[in-house]
Amino acid sequence: MGYRITKNVIELGFPNWNAEEKINISTSLIWPYIGSLAHYFHDWNTGIKIIGISFYFACIFLIYKMKFKGSDNIYLLLFGFITYIPAYLWFLGGIETSLAIFWGLLVVYIFNRYGPEHILGWLVLSLGILVRPEFILASIYPLFHLIIFHRKQSLKITAIAFFICSIAFWLSYNKLLFNNWLPTPAYIKSFAGHIIFQNGQSKIFIIGNGVVHLISSICISIFLLISYISALFYTFQTIKNKFSSARLASSEGQISHQESLVMIFLGFLSINIYHAYSGYMHMGFTFRYLLPANIAILAIGALLLRENSSVAKKTMLLLSVQAGVFITSLIFVFGGEFSLTRAKHRDGFSLSNYASFMQPWVKIGNTLHGLAKPGDRLWAKDGTNLAGSALSGMYSLDGLLTPLSYSVFPEIRNCQGFDCAKYFDYIFLQNTDIKNWPELVESPKNYSIIIENPTIIVLKNLERK
Repeated sequence: MGYRITKNVIELGFPNWNAEEKINISTSLIWPYIGSLAHYFHDWNTGIKIIGISFYFACIFLIYKMKFKGSDNIYLLLFGFITYIPAYLWFLGGIETSLAIFWGLLVVYIFNRYGPEHILGWLVLSLGILVRPEFILASIYPLFHLIIFHRKQSLKITAIAFFICSIAFWLSYNKLLFNNWLPTPAYIKSFAGHIIFQNGQSKIFIIGNGVVHLISSICISIFLLISYISALFYTFQTIKNKFSSARLASSEGQISHQESLVMIFLGFLSINIYHAYSGYMHMGFTFRYLLPANIAILAIGALLLRENSSVAKKTMLLLSVQAGVFITSLIFVFGGEFSLTRAKHRDGFSLSNYASFMQPWVKIGNTLHGLAKPGDRLWAKDGTNLAGSALSGMYSLDGLLTPLSYSVFPEIRNCQGFDCAKYFDYIFLQNTDIKNWPELVESPKNYSIIIENPTIIVLKNLERK
C-alpha cells in the first residue's frame, strides 16, 4: 500500500489511493511525502528501507546527545534501544513507524535539554498528530499540567495555540484534499477498536487482550520494564511533592526538570492506554502501534534514573540479562511467536512466516499488473490482498480501507452485496468466502477463476470487455 500511495505522491502530488478519486488510506499525514523519496532509488523497496535505517541512526544520535545533560545511564539506554528487536524490525518496515519512533525520541530530547520553558518542545509535541492522529493524546496531559501549574501566561497561550493549530491543519488537510475529516483507517482503528480483527468479541475480552499485549511489549526488554517502573515511581513521587503543602509555596508557578519528564511520560503512556483500550491485535511480536511510546518511555525512564548510582553498579548484570533476552528474541522472531498474547489471524506471525505469507499476495499483484488494461477495475473484497491490489496498477476498492461508497462511479457507489461484482473486471476472494458467494464461481459464463492458492481466489469477470 505504501508503494502505491507514495508513487501517487510523485505522479499526482497527493497520496491518493486511486488517481480518479479522493481516498486517503494513509494514517500518517507526513509519511507518504517522506516515503515518496524512495521512488528516486533504483528499487522502491530498497529505497524505503534506506529511509527507515536513516531514522534508526537518527534515533541513536538523539540518544547519544542526551548524555550532555549528565546522564550516567546513556549507554544502558543505547543498549536497551539496540536490543529491543521489535523497534528495528519496523525501521525496515516501509511505513511510518520509523518516523513515529524518531518523533517520540525528539520530544524527549527537547524537553530533557531545554525544559518545559522553551516553546520548541511544545511545538514538536503538538506536531505529533501529523505523524499519527492518536499522538495528539501525548499533548493532553502536558498541556493540562502546564495550564494548572505554570505561572507564565505567554507560554500557556503559545502551547495551546500550537495544539489548536495542529489539529485544525490536520482536519483541514483531510477535508480539503480528501473530502473527509479523517483518513479512512481512523474509522476502523479508533476507540471503536480494531474491529476487523475482533470477530464480535466482548469489550472486556478486547480490552483484556490489549492490556496483555501492552504488558508483553514491555516484558520483552528488561531495560524497558525498568524504565516503566522508574517513570511510574517518579510520577507518584512528583505528585506527592507537588501537592505537599510544605513544597507548594516554594515551587508555585514552576515546573522542575524531573516534573517535565514525568509530564511527557504520562502523555506517552496515554497513547499506549488508548491502544490497550481499543484492543490492539496487530501481530503479537512486533507491537507496531506500541513502539513509539515504548521507546520514548525507555528514554524517559533512563533519564529519570540518571542520579541513581545504584543502577550504574548493576550495569553488568542488566547487560547480561538483556543479552540473554536479545538472543532468545532473535530465535523466536525468525521461528515463532514470542508474546504473551494470542489473537486469531494476527498474532501467529513470526518474521519468516509473515514474509512467506506475503509472497503469494505480491506475486498475484505483479501478475495482474501484467494483465491490466486501461480502465480495468479490481475489487479486493473486505480487504483481501491489499498488497496485490496496490501492485496491480488498476483502479481498486476493497470496501474496508477504500469503501465502495467513496467511488466516483455511481454504479459502484450505489450497488449492494454480490451485485457489485459485475462492475469490476477482477475480484479477490478469500477461499472462505466461496461458501457465502457460490454464484460467482458456479457461473462459468460470467466468471472464470484465473488464479487460485490456499488463501486467495482471483476471478475474471467475463462480461466486462
